[in-house]
Amino acid sequence: MNSNLFNVRIAIHTTFLAITSALFIWTLSRDYLLVTRFSLGVLWVFQIFLMIVYVNKTYRDLLVFLQSFEFQDDTLTFNKTKKLPFKPLYNEFNRIIENFRKVKLEKEMEQQYFQYSIRHVDTGLISFDDQGKVELYNDAARRLMKIEYAQNIHAFDRVKKGLSNQFRNLKPGKQELIKLVNEHEIQSLSIRAVEFKLQEKHIKLISLQNIKNELDQQELDSWQKLIRVLTHEIINSVSPITLLSSTLVNMFEKDGVAKKKSELEDEQIENVLKGLQAIHKRSKGLSRFVESYKSLTKIPEPVMGIVKVKDLFDQIIPLMKKDIEIHGIQFYTSIEAKDLYVEADEKLIEQVLINLLKNAIEAGEDQLGLVIRMTAYEERGNVKIAVSDNGPGISAEVLDAIFVPFFTTKKEGSGIGLSLSKQIMQRHGGNIEVISEVGEGTTFTISM
Repeated sequence: MNSNLFNVRIAIHTTFLAITSALFIWTLSRDYLLVTRFSLGVLWVFQIFLMIVYVNKTYRDLLVFLQSFEFQDDTLTFNKTKKLPFKPLYNEFNRIIENFRKVKLEKEMEQQYFQYSIRHVDTGLISFDDQGKVELYNDAARRLMKIEYAQNIHAFDRVKKGLSNQFRNLKPGKQELIKLVNEHEIQSLSIRAVEFKLQEKHIKLISLQNIKNELDQQELDSWQKLIRVLTHEIINSVSPITLLSSTLVNMFEKDGVAKKKSELEDEQIENVLKGLQAIHKRSKGLSRFVESYKSLTKIPEPVMGIVKVKDLFDQIIPLMKKDIEIHGIQFYTSIEAKDLYVEADEKLIEQVLINLLKNAIEAGEDQLGLVIRMTAYEERGNVKIAVSDNGPGISAEVLDAIFVPFFTTKKEGSGIGLSLSKQIMQRHGGNIEVISEVGEGTTFTISM
C-alpha cells in the first residue's frame, strides 16, 4: 500500500510535467501568449525540481542509513513523525538500526568478557605480529616476565638475552622449556605457540606457564627412584663381597691370629680361590654398573640434520635382521609417506630405535608367533615412529618405572637403554611414550 502511494505520487508529478510541457509547446505557436509561455517554463522547471527532491529524499536517507553501518554508528534515528509514504520506510530503518545496536552491544560485552578472562587467566599469554608488535600481553605474562609494558617483543630480551628470537622461532605445536633468573627466584617456563591470521595479519600466540614446582617434585621423585635403584644394585654387589671376605678372613686366622702354613688344608685353599673368584666377578659387575652410569651422564649433543625416515628404516633393518631370524619373529614396517623426514641426529635416533626393537625382541623371546611392527606417520605436525609388539605386555607397576635409570626386569639387563632413549629424545625436543597392557602387547612411540 505504501509503495502504491509512492507510485501514485510519482505518477501525479509525471502527469503534471506532461501537461505543463504540452501547454508550453502549444504557446510556442501563439506569440501573444509570451507571459504565459514564460510562466509555464518556470512552472515546468519547478515541477522537475520538486520531483527530483521527492525522489532523492529516499536516496539520501538510504545512503545515510548504509553509511551508518559502514562507520558502525548506532546513534542514527530517523524522524518517526514523517507522513506517508516514507514513515513505514523510516520505521523499518529504525528497527534495523535498533537490532544493530543490540548486536553491537552484545559483541562489546563478549569482547569485554573475553578481555577480562584473558587478563585474569593463570596462563601467561603474549601475541605479536610479523613486525614483532605485541598485540596481547595479559597479567599472568606480566608477572612472569616482570615487565609492566611491552610494545615489541624485543622488550623481553631484557628478561633473557635472545628470548624474542626464541619466541619467533618457536614452531606451532612444539613445547620448549626456558629458565628465567631474577633477584628472587628461578622460573622454569613451559612455552607453546600457535599461529593464525587475523584481518590479514599473521599473529603468533605464545603461552607461558611456570612449572618449576611440578619439575621440582618430579625431580625429587626421580632422585628417590634412582637412589632406590642404586642402593639396591650396590647392596646386591657389596653384601656378597662383605660376606665372602669375612669368611676368607676366618679361614686364615684364629682368635685374631694368622694361621701358620702347616695349619692350612688343601680344601681351604681351594675354597679361598673360589671365594676370591666370586669377589672378583662381583667387583667386575659393580665396575660395569659404574661404567653404565658414566655412559648415561655423557650423552653427546645431537648434530641435527634432515633425515628421511625411509633411509633410517633401511639402515636399521639389516642390523636387526639376524636377531629377528633367530627368534622366528614376523617383522613389518610401514611409512605413511615416502618423503617423510625428521630433523634429528641420525645416529642417536638410530640408537633409540635399535633399543626399542631389542626390548621388543627380548620381551617376547619365549613367545611363539611374536609380531613386531615399526611404523612412521605424521600427526598434528609431528613425525611419530612407533615400535609395537604382541608380546606379554608390561604391568602398571613396572610401567611407572621403566624410564628410571638402572631399573630393569631382565636378568642380564643394565637398565639404561630406555633411560638413554628418553634423554636422547628430550635433547631433540621430542618425546617417547609407552602404552602397554598385560597379555596384549606394548607400543613405544617417539615423536619429533
